[in-house]
Amino acid sequence: MKVIQVIDTLNIGGAETLVKDYLLHFPAGVERFVICLGERCGSFYETLLEREGIPVYYCGEGLKGKKLPPPVSYLIRLRRFQSLVNRIRPDVIHGHLTAVRYLAAANVGKARLFYTLHNELQVLAARTRGFDRCIRRCIRKKGMVPIALHHSMQAACNRRYQIQSTVYLQNGIELDRFSADTAMDNPFRRQFDIPQEAVLLGSVGRLMPVKNHVFLVDILHQLRARGIDAHLAIAGKGPEQEAIQKRAEEMGVAGFLRLTGVQKDTPALYKSLDLFVMPSRWEGFPIALIEAQAAGVRCLISDVIDDETKILSTTWSCSLPRPAGEWADMAIRLLGQQPERDYREKMQPFDIKWITTRLMELYQAP
Repeated sequence: MKVIQVIDTLNIGGAETLVKDYLLHFPAGVERFVICLGERCGSFYETLLEREGIPVYYCGEGLKGKKLPPPVSYLIRLRRFQSLVNRIRPDVIHGHLTAVRYLAAANVGKARLFYTLHNELQVLAARTRGFDRCIRRCIRKKGMVPIALHHSMQAACNRRYQIQSTVYLQNGIELDRFSADTAMDNPFRRQFDIPQEAVLLGSVGRLMPVKNHVFLVDILHQLRARGIDAHLAIAGKGPEQEAIQKRAEEMGVAGFLRLTGVQKDTPALYKSLDLFVMPSRWEGFPIALIEAQAAGVRCLISDVIDDETKILSTTWSCSLPRPAGEWADMAIRLLGQQPERDYREKMQPFDIKWITTRLMELYQAP
């Protein structure tokens, strides 16, 4: 079986992590390919997949510096995408993010089409040009199967497109990499000069407005105003870095903030945390939240994130309109809770090994 995963880029992010893990855990005998609709970004995901002998193709290679109008750039990428599909002749094409525009326009031959909804439909429709039209065309003309990350997303997709074919398949992680074991002398804290006895809040994700990291700085300020020796570590990179740093300086907490950049050893990061905080403005089923819970970390998340993501009893929600002081008060109450123990069975359905087995069943279904 030949399987192509299609995604915008292999930059570090939730959808990209899932694609990488799918490819690394497919069973022997599956020929695996990646088509990136953008260009090479120099991430270690690219290096890892290429080292594993998985071909990675870039439809946007060489276009960035040409300053082409968006329609022209899209048509060039589409032509390159079509050429790759014709050459590989896949049995399955599985799209992510903006890939639905290319699946709708290309001749995919006899390939079975799948498309993962990585966010709520209204968000996807607002961010991807012609999203609804492309989804409907792919479903009705090409038999594409939408994949939803939680049950309310599945129901919403069926309603919106008047179908019953949306399947539910949650995101997965390499569960064995994460455990609740913690060390007093944590290497992550030593690396970033964070006192071992301090209360450490953390977040993992691209530094984008949707992740609401600036608000995290406000929560840090409120905790310190309440006499808590709180520090904040944010792992990731992106355009909001300057705004986050500026806010920390304005609030007088810059000395307690660590912008760590992208971290390869995320288990060490999670094991260093007392509380994982995710005040996102929207999310699908965030990989980082699964990872944090798999590491046994208490989590405080925004209430726009679906309740199905709350796997452990120590994952609580707070309303986004609430001020940072109320988030800080809830964080203090949550820190007073003992981390959940013996939760391995709860996390088992999110093991990428199980997820890829289920995905292969979908690919091979009659």
